[in-house]
Amino acid sequence: GGATAAAMADRFYDYDDAEEAGERGSDFLLPDGVKDFLREFATAVRRGSLYDITRCYTTEWGKLTDRYYQRTPWPTEADIAPLVGHDRTFLVLYRLLYHKHVMTNLTKHAPAKPSQYADSWDTYLEFFALVLEDAADGGDGDGDGDGETAAAGGGGGG
Repeated sequence: GGATAAAMADRFYDYDDAEEAGERGSDFLLPDGVKDFLREFATAVRRGSLYDITRCYTTEWGKLTDRYYQRTPWPTEADIAPLVGHDRTFLVLYRLLYHKHVMTNLTKHAPAKPSQYADSWDTYLEFFALVLEDAADGGDGDGDGDGETAAAGGGGGG
């Protein structure tokens, strides 16, 4: 079966309001601070820098959420993919954070839609598949099977 849970849910729930469904037009612009953050966060993930990943999530994510996304979703994966070089690992992690934000912050103002739950579930499935792929490649996160991270010294400082 090739159909995702989200696609199946959308067959039963028709959303006429594209913005409410989280879709943005091609003229959608990201604030410069959000662009800088996403590039920095993606670089930290790519390098495997636990310190920088933790700082980005525990400090910067919350600040930017408070400033720009208190009552709206963060930009979609499609909105940010070109900005982070379509990095699969980062985009899966970003979608986890995106759905966490929707489910924990935005459902205070409006109930989540069935397709949002289904999208969140699909993202967790993809995340666990990514973790299993990484473990099969030697667990270093770069997918080359050598057991060494791409960054010098494995700490992202090179």
